[in-house]
Amino acid sequence: MGALLPTAKHFAPLDADIEIDLPGGRKEKVQIYKAVSDANQCVGWSFNAGGEGFSGKIELVVATDRLLQKIAGFNILTSSETPGFGDKIKTVYFRNQFAGAPAGNLNLTRTGNHITIDSEIVAITGATVSSKAVVNILNNYLSKIKDQMTQKELITNGR
Repeated sequence: MGALLPTAKHFAPLDADIEIDLPGGRKEKVQIYKAVSDANQCVGWSFNAGGEGFSGKIELVVATDRLLQKIAGFNILTSSETPGFGDKIKTVYFRNQFAGAPAGNLNLTRTGNHITIDSEIVAITGATVSSKAVVNILNNYLSKIKDQMTQKELITNGR
């Protein structure tokens, strides 16, 4: 979390129930962490998110800005994607496309500019399933977390 939100001096677990509907009808409680600066200001949020990839479960640690509008970045915690193909989701090349991208409604494309930061994420050649899995995980978790945190007034007025 600290690498994704370097201005945070500590992370405080959020004392609110946030639950995600997963594919297949399952539900999962998500522990959200508030990233707090030296000045005791919220500088972002972090949480773990997971889903199925090509070769099994992919688990991410995700960070956003303080209003859950932009993705600060993500790192892979666990993945068993195919070496040389799907495991390229761990590369800086792929992950850098997400830093600064809108938090929600990401779209996977086969071609495009991987340097431009927007909602269009360029898939890794030969690893479309793994690329799509990461985009789906982020879209699913970010939209539902943002909705619930907005309803609970946890991200209003810059908090």
